[in-house]
Amino acid sequence: MKRLGLSFALLLLCLLRAYGQQFYVTNPNGIQVVNIKNGTFSSQPITSCSSAFFGIAMHGNTFYCLTSATGGSKLYKATITGANITNCTLMVTLNGISPNSLTVDNGGVLYCAAGSTLYKIDPVNPTPQKLGVMLYSSGGDLAFYNNDLYMASSTAIIKINLADPSQSSVYINVPNLGTSSLYGLTAATVNNVVKFYAFAVSGSPFNGQTNVIELDMINQKVIGTTCTLPYIVYDAASLAEGGTTAGVKIDTVYISQVCNLNNKGQVQIMATPDATTATLTYTLNNTSNATGLFTNLSPGSYPLVIASSTGAQKDTVVTVPDYSFNKASVHITTTNPVCTTPGKIQFSITNSNLYTTQYNGTGYASNHVFAGLPAGNYVFNIINQGSCPVDTLNVTLNQDICYPQIVFPNTFTPNNDGVNDVFGPNQDGHATNYTLTIYDRWGTVVFVSTDLHTGWNGQYKGKPAGIATYYWIAGYTGGDGKKSMQQGSVTLLR
Repeated sequence: MKRLGLSFALLLLCLLRAYGQQFYVTNPNGIQVVNIKNGTFSSQPITSCSSAFFGIAMHGNTFYCLTSATGGSKLYKATITGANITNCTLMVTLNGISPNSLTVDNGGVLYCAAGSTLYKIDPVNPTPQKLGVMLYSSGGDLAFYNNDLYMASSTAIIKINLADPSQSSVYINVPNLGTSSLYGLTAATVNNVVKFYAFAVSGSPFNGQTNVIELDMINQKVIGTTCTLPYIVYDAASLAEGGTTAGVKIDTVYISQVCNLNNKGQVQIMATPDATTATLTYTLNNTSNATGLFTNLSPGSYPLVIASSTGAQKDTVVTVPDYSFNKASVHITTTNPVCTTPGKIQFSITNSNLYTTQYNGTGYASNHVFAGLPAGNYVFNIINQGSCPVDTLNVTLNQDICYPQIVFPNTFTPNNDGVNDVFGPNQDGHATNYTLTIYDRWGTVVFVSTDLHTGWNGQYKGKPAGIATYYWIAGYTGGDGKKSMQQGSVTLLR
Protein backbone atom coordinates (compact mmCIF):
# COMPACT_ATOMS: atom_id res chain seq x y z
CA MET A 1 0.00 0.00 0.00
CA LYS A 2 1.46 3.36 -1.00
CA ARG A 3 2.00 6.07 1.64
CA LEU A 4 2.08 9.76 0.86
CA GLY A 5 4.35 12.11 2.82
CA LEU A 6 2.44 15.01 4.37
CA SER A 7 3.79 17.60 6.80
CA PHE A 8 1.10 18.61 9.20
CA ALA A 9 0.38 18.83 12.93
CA LEU A 10 -2.90 17.91 14.52
CA LEU A 11 -4.26 19.29 17.75
CA LEU A 12 -7.38 17.66 19.16
CA LEU A 13 -9.11 17.73 22.50
CA CYS A 14 -9.87 14.33 24.08
CA LEU A 15 -11.28 13.25 27.41
CA LEU A 16 -8.42 11.36 29.04
CA ARG A 17 -7.99 9.63 32.35
CA ALA A 18 -4.34 10.64 32.76
CA TYR A 19 -1.66 12.66 31.05
CA GLY A 20 1.99 12.59 30.11
CA GLN A 21 2.12 9.78 27.51
CA GLN A 22 4.01 9.41 24.25
CA PHE A 23 4.14 6.80 21.53
CA TYR A 24 4.71 6.60 17.78
CA VAL A 25 2.34 5.46 15.04
CA THR A 26 2.66 4.71 11.36
CA ASN A 27 -0.23 5.65 9.11
CA PRO A 28 -0.90 6.34 5.42
CA ASN A 29 0.85 9.70 5.81
CA GLY A 30 4.05 8.36 7.39
CA ILE A 31 5.10 8.32 11.04
CA GLN A 32 3.62 10.50 13.77
CA VAL A 33 4.66 11.05 17.38
CA VAL A 34 1.65 11.16 19.69
CA ASN A 35 1.67 13.14 22.95
CA ILE A 36 -1.16 13.31 25.46
CA LYS A 37 -0.88 15.84 28.25
CA ASN A 38 -3.40 17.55 30.52
CA GLY A 39 -6.35 16.33 28.50
CA THR A 40 -4.96 17.56 25.17
CA PHE A 41 -3.98 15.21 22.38
CA SER A 42 -1.36 16.30 19.86
CA SER A 43 0.15 14.52 16.89
CA GLN A 44 3.02 15.70 14.75
CA PRO A 45 4.90 14.12 11.86
CA ILE A 46 8.34 12.63 12.24
CA THR A 47 10.96 13.40 9.64
CA SER A 48 12.09 10.08 8.23
CA CYS A 49 14.09 8.54 5.42
CA SER A 50 10.88 6.89 4.13
CA SER A 51 7.12 7.27 4.48
CA ALA A 52 6.27 3.74 3.44
CA PHE A 53 6.66 1.96 6.78
CA PHE A 54 4.10 -0.71 7.58
CA GLY A 55 5.35 -1.89 10.97
CA ILE A 56 7.50 -0.08 13.58
CA ALA A 57 9.27 -0.88 16.86
CA MET A 58 11.79 0.93 19.05
CA HIS A 59 14.47 -0.01 21.54
CA GLY A 60 16.36 2.87 23.13
CA ASN A 61 17.18 5.30 20.31
CA THR A 62 17.03 2.54 17.68
CA PHE A 63 13.96 2.60 15.46
CA TYR A 64 13.00 -0.51 13.46
CA CYS A 65 10.80 -0.25 10.36
CA LEU A 66 9.06 -2.75 8.06
CA THR A 67 8.24 -1.94 4.46
CA SER A 68 6.38 -4.10 1.98
CA ALA A 69 8.22 -5.20 -1.14
CA THR A 70 7.84 -7.68 -3.96
CA GLY A 71 8.93 -11.12 -2.79
CA GLY A 72 9.00 -10.19 0.91
CA SER A 73 9.18 -7.27 3.32
CA LYS A 74 12.32 -5.34 4.14
CA LEU A 75 13.43 -4.64 7.72
CA TYR A 76 15.33 -1.41 8.35
CA LYS A 77 17.20 -0.08 11.36
CA ALA A 78 17.38 3.66 12.00
CA THR A 79 18.22 6.19 14.71
CA ILE A 80 15.49 8.28 16.35
CA THR A 81 16.45 11.62 17.85
CA GLY A 82 13.65 13.95 18.89
CA ALA A 83 11.37 14.31 15.84
CA ASN A 84 13.85 12.88 13.36
CA ILE A 85 14.48 9.35 12.10
CA THR A 86 17.86 9.14 10.39
CA ASN A 87 20.51 6.64 9.30
CA CYS A 88 18.03 4.14 7.82
CA THR A 89 19.97 0.97 7.06
CA LEU A 90 18.60 -2.23 5.53
CA MET A 91 19.00 -5.07 8.02
CA VAL A 92 17.45 -7.94 6.10
CA THR A 93 15.09 -8.77 3.27
CA LEU A 94 12.46 -11.20 4.53
CA ASN A 95 12.24 -13.39 1.45
CA GLY A 96 8.77 -14.87 1.08
CA ILE A 97 7.63 -13.28 4.37
CA SER A 98 5.36 -10.22 4.55
CA PRO A 99 4.68 -9.39 8.23
CA ASN A 100 2.11 -6.74 9.14
CA SER A 101 3.27 -6.36 12.74
CA LEU A 102 6.50 -5.68 14.64
CA THR A 103 7.68 -5.25 18.22
CA VAL A 104 10.83 -5.67 20.34
CA ASP A 105 11.44 -7.12 23.81
CA ASN A 106 13.51 -5.54 26.57
CA GLY A 107 16.56 -7.45 25.35
CA GLY A 108 16.33 -5.91 21.89
CA VAL A 109 15.04 -9.04 20.10
CA LEU A 110 12.42 -8.39 17.41
CA TYR A 111 9.17 -10.31 16.87
CA CYS A 112 6.86 -10.10 13.86
CA ALA A 113 3.78 -11.91 12.62
CA ALA A 114 2.84 -12.66 9.02
CA GLY A 115 -0.77 -13.82 9.06
CA SER A 116 -0.82 -16.48 11.78
CA THR A 117 2.90 -17.31 11.67
CA LEU A 118 5.17 -15.87 14.37
CA TYR A 119 8.84 -15.04 13.72
CA LYS A 120 11.76 -13.96 15.88
CA ILE A 121 14.65 -11.83 14.57
CA ASP A 122 17.89 -11.21 16.44
CA PRO A 123 19.29 -7.84 15.24
CA VAL A 124 22.84 -9.21 15.62
CA ASN A 125 22.08 -12.05 13.19
CA PRO A 126 18.88 -10.91 11.46
CA THR A 127 17.80 -14.20 9.97
CA PRO A 128 14.08 -14.78 10.66
CA GLN A 129 13.43 -17.71 12.97
CA LYS A 130 9.99 -19.27 12.68
CA LEU A 131 8.54 -19.87 16.14
CA GLY A 132 5.29 -21.50 15.08
CA VAL A 133 1.78 -21.05 13.77
CA MET A 134 -0.99 -19.53 15.89
CA LEU A 135 -4.72 -20.19 15.69
CA TYR A 136 -5.23 -16.44 15.14
CA SER A 137 -4.07 -14.02 12.46
CA SER A 138 -2.41 -10.74 13.22
CA GLY A 139 -4.61 -7.69 12.83
CA GLY A 140 -1.57 -5.49 12.46
CA ASP A 141 0.57 -5.27 15.60
CA LEU A 142 2.40 -7.01 18.43
CA ALA A 143 3.42 -5.49 21.78
CA PHE A 144 4.94 -6.55 25.08
CA TYR A 145 3.38 -5.77 28.43
CA ASN A 146 5.17 -6.83 31.62
CA ASN A 147 7.41 -9.02 29.45
CA ASP A 148 4.50 -11.01 27.99
CA LEU A 149 3.80 -10.80 24.25
CA TYR A 150 0.35 -9.84 22.97
CA MET A 151 -1.10 -9.54 19.47
CA ALA A 152 -3.97 -7.51 18.06
CA SER A 153 -6.31 -9.80 16.16
CA SER A 154 -9.35 -8.34 14.39
CA THR A 155 -11.65 -8.30 17.45
CA ALA A 156 -9.53 -9.57 20.35
CA ILE A 157 -6.20 -9.31 22.13
CA ILE A 158 -4.27 -12.59 21.93
CA LYS A 159 -1.73 -13.63 24.55
CA ILE A 160 1.05 -15.40 22.71
CA ASN A 161 2.72 -18.50 24.08
CA LEU A 162 6.30 -18.00 22.92
CA ALA A 163 7.27 -21.58 23.76
CA ASP A 164 4.42 -22.95 21.65
CA PRO A 165 2.57 -20.31 19.58
CA SER A 166 -0.14 -22.86 18.72
CA GLN A 167 -1.21 -22.67 22.38
CA SER A 168 -1.81 -18.90 22.22
CA SER A 169 -5.26 -17.86 23.39
CA VAL A 170 -7.72 -14.99 23.54
CA TYR A 171 -6.83 -12.72 26.45
CA ILE A 172 -9.36 -9.90 26.04
CA ASN A 173 -12.33 -9.75 23.70
CA VAL A 174 -12.96 -6.21 22.46
CA PRO A 175 -16.74 -5.84 21.89
CA ASN A 176 -18.78 -3.19 20.10
CA LEU A 177 -16.26 -2.59 17.35
CA GLY A 178 -18.94 -2.33 14.68
CA THR A 179 -17.17 -1.95 11.35
CA SER A 180 -13.85 -1.29 13.09
CA SER A 181 -10.99 -3.76 13.26
CA LEU A 182 -8.02 -3.90 15.64
CA TYR A 183 -4.75 -2.95 13.96
CA GLY A 184 -2.29 -1.26 16.31
CA LEU A 185 -1.20 -2.20 19.83
CA THR A 186 1.21 -0.51 22.22
CA ALA A 187 2.14 0.10 25.83
CA ALA A 188 2.68 3.71 26.89
CA THR A 189 3.93 5.31 30.07
CA VAL A 190 1.19 7.50 31.57
CA ASN A 191 2.19 9.50 34.64
CA ASN A 192 4.78 6.86 35.56
CA VAL A 193 2.34 3.97 35.06
CA VAL A 194 2.56 1.71 32.01
CA LYS A 195 -0.82 1.40 30.29
CA PHE A 196 -1.86 -0.70 27.31
CA TYR A 197 -3.74 0.54 24.26
CA ALA A 198 -5.36 -1.05 21.22
CA PHE A 199 -6.13 0.85 18.03
CA ALA A 200 -9.49 0.15 16.33
CA VAL A 201 -9.56 1.48 12.77
CA SER A 202 -12.47 2.13 10.41
CA GLY A 203 -12.85 3.69 6.97
CA SER A 204 -10.51 3.78 3.99
CA PRO A 205 -6.75 4.39 4.27
CA PHE A 206 -6.99 8.07 3.40
CA ASN A 207 -10.43 8.74 4.84
CA GLY A 208 -10.49 6.77 8.06
CA GLN A 209 -10.08 7.15 11.80
CA THR A 210 -8.74 5.20 14.76
CA ASN A 211 -10.22 4.85 18.25
CA VAL A 212 -7.54 4.52 20.94
CA ILE A 213 -8.91 1.95 23.42
CA GLU A 214 -7.40 1.60 26.91
CA LEU A 215 -7.18 -1.97 28.22
CA ASP A 216 -6.98 -3.24 31.79
CA MET A 217 -4.39 -5.98 31.33
CA ILE A 218 -4.48 -7.10 34.95
CA ASN A 219 -8.23 -7.69 35.06
CA GLN A 220 -8.49 -8.58 31.36
CA LYS A 221 -11.11 -6.06 30.38
CA VAL A 222 -11.70 -3.02 28.21
CA ILE A 223 -11.70 0.32 30.03
CA GLY A 224 -12.92 2.38 27.09
CA THR A 225 -11.98 4.69 24.25
CA THR A 226 -9.61 7.42 25.32
CA CYS A 227 -9.68 9.48 22.16
CA THR A 228 -10.05 9.25 18.38
CA LEU A 229 -7.26 9.85 15.86
CA PRO A 230 -8.37 11.26 12.50
CA TYR A 231 -6.33 8.75 10.52
CA ILE A 232 -5.76 5.00 10.29
CA VAL A 233 -3.01 3.59 12.53
CA TYR A 234 -1.28 0.57 11.02
CA ASP A 235 1.20 -0.01 13.83
CA ALA A 236 2.35 1.68 17.05
CA ALA A 237 5.55 1.62 19.09
CA SER A 238 7.00 2.98 22.34
CA LEU A 239 9.89 2.30 24.68
CA ALA A 240 7.42 0.83 27.16
CA GLU A 241 6.65 -2.10 24.86
CA GLY A 242 9.80 -3.91 25.92
CA GLY A 243 8.44 -4.33 29.44
CA THR A 244 7.34 -2.06 32.23
CA THR A 245 9.54 1.04 32.32
CA ALA A 246 10.63 2.62 35.56
CA GLY A 247 9.16 6.00 36.38
CA VAL A 248 11.06 9.24 36.46
CA LYS A 249 12.76 9.48 39.87
CA ILE A 250 13.50 12.78 41.60
CA ASP A 251 16.85 12.38 43.35
CA THR A 252 17.39 15.86 44.82
CA VAL A 253 15.63 19.20 44.90
CA TYR A 254 18.12 21.74 46.27
CA ILE A 255 16.65 25.16 47.09
CA SER A 256 18.96 28.02 47.96
CA GLN A 257 18.97 31.79 48.12
CA VAL A 258 20.61 33.87 45.40
CA CYS A 259 22.77 35.73 47.88
CA ASN A 260 23.49 38.77 45.73
CA LEU A 261 19.81 39.35 44.87
CA ASN A 262 17.10 40.73 47.13
CA ASN A 263 14.80 37.96 48.33
CA LYS A 264 15.35 35.65 45.35
CA GLY A 265 15.94 31.92 45.32
CA GLN A 266 17.18 29.26 42.96
CA VAL A 267 16.20 25.61 42.50
CA GLN A 268 18.38 22.77 41.25
CA ILE A 269 16.59 19.50 40.45
CA MET A 270 18.42 16.24 39.88
CA ALA A 271 16.39 13.34 38.50
CA THR A 272 16.94 9.88 37.04
CA PRO A 273 15.17 9.14 33.74
CA ASP A 274 12.89 6.17 33.30
CA ALA A 275 15.06 4.66 30.56
CA THR A 276 18.80 4.70 29.92
CA THR A 277 18.42 6.41 26.56
CA ALA A 278 15.72 8.85 27.67
CA THR A 279 16.28 12.58 28.13
CA LEU A 280 14.49 14.80 30.65
CA THR A 281 12.92 18.22 30.28
CA TYR A 282 12.27 20.26 33.44
CA THR A 283 9.49 22.86 33.52
CA LEU A 284 9.14 25.33 36.41
CA ASN A 285 7.57 28.80 36.47
CA ASN A 286 6.62 28.49 32.77
CA THR A 287 10.28 27.95 31.88
CA SER A 288 11.68 24.69 30.48
CA ASN A 289 15.24 23.43 30.22
CA ALA A 290 17.32 20.27 30.25
CA THR A 291 19.52 21.25 33.22
CA GLY A 292 16.97 21.43 36.04
CA LEU A 293 18.42 24.75 37.25
CA PHE A 294 16.06 27.69 37.75
CA THR A 295 17.21 31.05 39.17
CA ASN A 296 15.80 34.46 40.12
CA LEU A 297 12.68 32.94 41.71
CA SER A 298 10.51 34.98 44.04
CA PRO A 299 9.15 33.33 47.21
CA GLY A 300 6.22 31.02 46.51
CA SER A 301 5.14 27.56 45.39
CA TYR A 302 5.75 26.44 41.82
CA PRO A 303 4.47 23.35 39.98
CA LEU A 304 7.37 21.27 38.71
CA VAL A 305 6.95 18.96 35.73
CA ILE A 306 9.71 16.55 34.70
CA ALA A 307 8.96 15.04 31.30
CA SER A 308 10.88 12.13 29.80
CA SER A 309 11.41 11.67 26.09
CA THR A 310 9.61 8.33 26.55
CA GLY A 311 6.43 10.11 27.57
CA ALA A 312 6.81 9.42 31.30
CA GLN A 313 6.18 12.40 33.53
CA LYS A 314 6.71 13.31 37.18
CA ASP A 315 4.79 16.17 38.80
CA THR A 316 5.42 17.82 42.15
CA VAL A 317 5.50 21.24 43.81
CA VAL A 318 8.62 23.22 44.78
CA THR A 319 8.40 25.96 47.42
CA VAL A 320 10.92 28.82 47.51
CA PRO A 321 11.03 30.32 51.05
CA ASP A 322 10.76 33.99 51.93
CA TYR A 323 14.30 35.30 52.32
CA SER A 324 13.27 38.89 53.07
CA PHE A 325 14.40 38.82 56.71
CA ASN A 326 18.08 39.60 57.02
CA LYS A 327 19.96 39.85 60.29
CA ALA A 328 18.83 37.46 62.97
CA SER A 329 18.15 38.49 66.56
CA VAL A 330 20.95 36.77 68.45
CA HIS A 331 21.69 36.46 72.17
CA ILE A 332 25.17 35.19 73.06
CA THR A 333 26.00 33.30 76.27
CA THR A 334 29.70 32.82 77.06
CA THR A 335 31.59 30.98 79.78
CA ASN A 336 35.25 31.95 80.05
CA PRO A 337 37.86 29.24 80.59
CA VAL A 338 39.22 29.02 84.15
CA CYS A 339 42.04 26.87 85.48
CA THR A 340 41.98 23.71 83.34
CA THR A 341 38.25 24.05 82.57
CA PRO A 342 37.73 25.26 78.95
CA GLY A 343 35.18 27.86 77.95
CA LYS A 344 32.03 27.64 75.83
CA ILE A 345 29.82 29.79 73.61
CA GLN A 346 26.12 29.35 72.87
CA PHE A 347 23.75 31.37 70.67
CA SER A 348 20.04 31.87 71.17
CA ILE A 349 18.47 32.99 67.86
CA THR A 350 14.91 34.16 67.24
CA ASN A 351 13.26 31.93 64.60
CA SER A 352 16.10 29.48 65.18
CA ASN A 353 14.72 26.99 62.64
CA LEU A 354 15.48 29.48 59.87
CA TYR A 355 19.21 29.73 60.61
CA THR A 356 22.37 27.73 61.13
CA THR A 357 25.61 28.79 62.79
CA GLN A 358 28.76 28.35 60.76
CA TYR A 359 32.22 28.03 62.33
CA ASN A 360 35.40 27.19 60.43
CA GLY A 361 33.33 26.40 57.34
CA THR A 362 31.09 23.85 59.11
CA GLY A 363 27.41 24.45 59.78
CA TYR A 364 25.77 23.71 63.13
CA ALA A 365 22.29 23.97 64.56
CA SER A 366 21.53 27.51 65.63
CA ASN A 367 21.43 26.51 69.34
CA HIS A 368 24.62 24.42 69.17
CA VAL A 369 26.94 24.75 72.21
CA PHE A 370 30.55 25.35 71.16
CA ALA A 371 32.44 23.83 74.08
CA GLY A 372 36.04 22.93 74.93
CA LEU A 373 37.26 26.39 73.90
CA PRO A 374 40.47 28.03 75.14
CA ALA A 375 40.71 31.81 75.57
CA GLY A 376 40.74 33.68 72.27
CA ASN A 377 38.66 35.38 69.58
CA TYR A 378 36.10 33.34 67.61
CA VAL A 379 34.34 34.29 64.38
CA PHE A 380 30.91 32.85 63.54
CA ASN A 381 28.65 33.33 60.51
CA ILE A 382 24.88 33.17 60.83
CA ILE A 383 23.51 31.42 57.72
CA ASN A 384 19.86 31.60 56.67
CA GLN A 385 17.89 28.75 55.11
CA GLY A 386 18.88 29.98 51.68
CA SER A 387 22.53 29.16 52.52
CA CYS A 388 23.45 32.86 52.55
CA PRO A 389 25.38 34.60 55.38
CA VAL A 390 23.27 37.27 57.07
CA ASP A 391 25.56 38.21 59.97
CA THR A 392 29.13 37.78 61.23
CA LEU A 393 29.75 37.62 64.98
CA ASN A 394 33.07 38.04 66.78
CA VAL A 395 33.07 36.51 70.26
CA THR A 396 36.01 36.77 72.71
CA LEU A 397 36.67 34.39 75.60
CA ASN A 398 39.03 35.59 78.33
CA GLN A 399 40.99 33.40 80.69
CA ASP A 400 39.46 33.89 84.17
CA ILE A 401 41.62 33.96 87.33
CA CYS A 402 42.40 30.49 88.60
CA TYR A 403 42.03 30.64 92.37
CA PRO A 404 43.76 28.09 94.63
CA GLN A 405 41.76 25.09 95.71
CA ILE A 406 39.94 25.43 99.03
CA VAL A 407 41.78 23.41 101.70
CA PHE A 408 40.79 22.72 105.34
CA PRO A 409 43.34 21.87 108.15
CA ASN A 410 42.93 18.71 110.26
CA THR A 411 43.81 20.32 113.64
CA PHE A 412 43.54 23.69 115.33
CA THR A 413 44.42 25.10 118.78
CA PRO A 414 41.95 27.78 119.93
CA ASN A 415 44.15 28.97 122.90
CA ASN A 416 44.29 32.65 121.92
CA ASP A 417 48.03 32.58 121.20
CA GLY A 418 47.39 34.02 117.74
CA VAL A 419 48.47 30.86 115.98
CA ASN A 420 45.93 28.43 114.47
CA ASP A 421 43.19 29.67 116.77
CA VAL A 422 40.36 29.40 114.18
CA PHE A 423 39.26 26.44 112.03
CA GLY A 424 38.34 27.34 108.44
CA PRO A 425 39.56 27.07 104.85
CA ASN A 426 42.64 28.78 103.43
CA GLN A 427 41.77 32.44 102.90
CA ASP A 428 43.16 32.77 99.35
CA GLY A 429 40.56 30.32 98.02
CA HIS A 430 37.64 31.77 96.05
CA ALA A 431 34.15 30.47 96.64
CA THR A 432 30.55 31.57 96.58
CA ASN A 433 27.39 29.98 97.98
CA TYR A 434 29.59 28.81 100.84
CA THR A 435 28.31 26.87 103.89
CA LEU A 436 30.40 25.17 106.63
CA THR A 437 28.72 22.95 109.26
CA ILE A 438 30.62 21.31 112.16
CA TYR A 439 29.32 18.39 114.30
CA ASP A 440 30.51 16.70 117.49
CA ARG A 441 30.80 12.93 117.62
CA TRP A 442 27.12 12.61 118.61
CA GLY A 443 25.97 14.59 115.56
CA THR A 444 25.18 17.79 117.39
CA VAL A 445 25.75 20.91 115.28
CA VAL A 446 28.29 23.01 117.12
CA PHE A 447 29.00 25.64 114.44
CA VAL A 448 27.63 26.98 111.11
CA SER A 449 29.15 29.62 108.82
CA THR A 450 28.14 31.03 105.42
CA ASP A 451 31.17 33.32 105.19
CA LEU A 452 34.39 31.96 103.73
CA HIS A 453 36.33 34.25 106.05
CA THR A 454 34.50 33.36 109.27
CA GLY A 455 35.73 30.13 110.90
CA TRP A 456 35.11 28.26 114.18
CA ASN A 457 36.93 29.63 117.23
CA GLY A 458 36.37 26.49 119.31
CA GLN A 459 33.45 27.95 121.34
CA TYR A 460 30.11 26.18 121.77
CA LYS A 461 27.25 28.06 123.45
CA GLY A 462 29.71 30.66 124.77
CA LYS A 463 32.06 28.14 126.39
CA PRO A 464 35.25 26.44 125.17
CA ALA A 465 34.45 23.15 123.48
CA GLY A 466 36.20 20.08 124.80
CA ILE A 467 39.35 18.56 123.33
CA ALA A 468 38.02 16.04 120.79
CA THR A 469 37.63 15.17 117.13
CA TYR A 470 34.86 17.05 115.29
CA TYR A 471 33.35 16.43 111.87
CA TRP A 472 32.57 19.01 109.20
CA ILE A 473 30.81 19.37 105.84
CA ALA A 474 31.44 22.29 103.45
CA GLY A 475 29.54 23.13 100.24
CA TYR A 476 30.39 25.94 97.82
CA THR A 477 30.82 27.06 94.21
CA GLY A 478 34.49 27.26 93.32
CA GLY A 479 36.34 29.83 91.29
CA ASP A 480 35.93 27.65 88.20
CA GLY A 481 32.13 27.82 88.55
CA LYS A 482 31.80 24.21 89.63
CA LYS A 483 29.78 23.21 92.70
CA SER A 484 31.78 21.24 95.26
CA MET A 485 31.15 19.37 98.49
CA GLN A 486 33.92 18.51 100.99
CA GLN A 487 33.83 16.72 104.31
CA GLY A 488 36.35 15.65 106.89
CA SER A 489 37.37 15.75 110.55
CA VAL A 490 39.37 18.19 112.65
CA THR A 491 40.98 17.65 116.06
CA LEU A 492 40.59 20.45 118.60
CA LEU A 493 43.64 20.77 120.85
CA ARG A 494 44.29 23.16 123.72
